[in-house]
Amino acid sequence: MFSITNEQIKHFGSINENKFIDSLFLELSELEVKSKDKLKPFIICCIYDCEEYEILNERDVEQFVYLRLRFGDDFPNSNTFDWALKILNHTDIDGTEKIEQLNDYITFIIEA
Repeated sequence: MFSITNEQIKHFGSINENKFIDSLFLELSELEVKSKDKLKPFIICCIYDCEEYEILNERDVEQFVYLRLRFGDDFPNSNTFDWALKILNHTDIDGTEKIEQLNDYITFIIEA
C-alpha cells in the first residue's frame, strides 16, 4: 500500500496553485486589464485575500479576482465596500455562497 506524506500533499497543492495562477494570468493577459509585470502579484494577492475570507474553490477565487479588477485594488478593504466586507466576514456561509451573495448584491442593488 502506498502512502502520501504531508510534504507531498503540500507540494501537489503548490503545483495546482501555480497552474491556476498561470492559467488566470494567461486569461487576464489577453484582456489587457493590467500590465503583465503587475498581473501575477495581483493574482497572488487576491488568492491570499481569498484564503482570509475562506474562499477556497478555484472558480470562486477567479470570481473574486474579477470583482477586484472591476472595483479596484482597494476592494473590499475600503469604506466604499462595507457591503462586501459584511458578506465576506460571514462565518456561517462558505466561500461559494459569499461569492454568490456578492454577485447578487451587485446585480440587484448596484446595477438596479
